[in-house]
Amino acid sequence: FAKTVLLSIEQEGMVFGIDGPWGVGKPSFLNIATKHWAKVASDKVIVFKFEPLRYASEPDLSERFIKDLCAKINQEVFAPEFLPVATRYSRMLKGKTDVSIFGIKLTLEPSNETIDELLGDIDHLLEQIDRRLIVIIDDLDRLEPKLVNNVLFTARRTFKLSRATYILCYDTEMLVAGKEEGSRAREFLEKFITAKLSLFVDLQAIKRFLETDWHADADRSKMFSPDVMFKLRQILSEASQLLTGPQAHHYITLLGDMRKMKRFVNAMLLMNLEKTDLGRTDFYHADLIHLVLLHLSYPGVFRRIYSEETEGRIGSFALR
Repeated sequence: FAKTVLLSIEQEGMVFGIDGPWGVGKPSFLNIATKHWAKVASDKVIVFKFEPLRYASEPDLSERFIKDLCAKINQEVFAPEFLPVATRYSRMLKGKTDVSIFGIKLTLEPSNETIDELLGDIDHLLEQIDRRLIVIIDDLDRLEPKLVNNVLFTARRTFKLSRATYILCYDTEMLVAGKEEGSRAREFLEKFITAKLSLFVDLQAIKRFLETDWHADADRSKMFSPDVMFKLRQILSEASQLLTGPQAHHYITLLGDMRKMKRFVNAMLLMNLEKTDLGRTDFYHADLIHLVLLHLSYPGVFRRIYSEETEGRIGSFALR
């Protein structure tokens, strides 16, 4: 994907869409791509990540986009030619301050032409320093549908940047969760996307994490005793079988991505396993896994089990 983006940066107006469910690893995927660009094309591209979720309450995202973009360019390259652009942007912001004329308070707003001209100046500057932009817009699916349209309008407004390639990240299912508004946001989004890439969960990678990778991560932390590690290895081996066995489809929604899996492992590490000798009981590892999954995903059910089955009580969940 990273190589494809580099090959396409010469084409004007390219917009890539990365579609995948929450937890599949879209930010990690882009971090890997960004490292590739830094390694092979640091003198050719500037990678600018715009996070609209941070500015959802601002009325004009275009100004915020330009402000952050200017800061990123200034950070990446030393270009004396950039000073006039920054000065012009400063004047544009000052135009929004309140002034008083003959006792009447007025607010001067910059015109659309000013913003468009400023984008033209930035594009010209990029041409002068021979750099191209890769603009990443993440977390679209975490915004309200109306705000998604606002972000997309901002992106379209900045299409005057002929030296920019855009990457939009989202989960289509979450976009349409808002029913009619969500459907409109999705239709609006699809008009922008030139090429779409979908990410899917690799269950074999999660199985590998459960069987080996988690152990290497925990070993590096030096926080857990060998006894805890041994007990957890047995439990996670059982979890691996559940996730890849014939009943796997029941577990995918609870353990089916790396974010949920790491939360599950962290919950197990916090359980003081070193104080428990499960080998001297008839308690199955699968039962413990099920209880932890209930605790993480269905806390109401777990509380009911806890209130009915602890301190010598035998409730409706008991196995007799």
